[in-house]
Amino acid sequence: MPGFEVEVSGRVAAPPVLVWEALTDLSSVAEWLDRVDEVDAGPEPVAGEGRWRVGRRWVVGGIVEVEPRRKLVLVLREATSLVRQVRVAIRIAPGDRGTAFHVHLAGDAAGIATPLRPWLRLRAEIELHRAVRGFRAWIEERARPERAPAAIAAAPALVPAAHLGDVDFVGA
Repeated sequence: MPGFEVEVSGRVAAPPVLVWEALTDLSSVAEWLDRVDEVDAGPEPVAGEGRWRVGRRWVVGGIVEVEPRRKLVLVLREATSLVRQVRVAIRIAPGDRGTAFHVHLAGDAAGIATPLRPWLRLRAEIELHRAVRGFRAWIEERARPERAPAAIAAAPALVPAAHLGDVDFVGA
């Protein structure tokens, strides 16, 4: 797939069950991703297809792979006029004081955009960092003890996974 790849790892101060719930609810994206103006998640906002309006353009996609409470893969089609498809793989695991995460984003640039790969990669890195910052602030606010649902305390613990580290970009 000609294009670009960007990765980021880090942690959020929220329990894995709350992070997973938020990640699999496609309708919540507009609450934490400032570039999304409107969401049309359809009848199945959890694990279905969805549309997100970014400016005047609708981005269509959905969840294509799930390992419950561990891994989620989304594919967004016609993400921009230069990018045919974006695949976003998100892994989460219990971590120190919250949830560790790793996000791998791979974009398929349209043929005309191939010479622009370094610029597209940089733009994707900036947007991914912005999305992580927005999600972290939103989910950590929801996880505050006075706001967190009682179900979090009763949720079964996840099997600990390898430490995923602090936020760090890895370019490919």
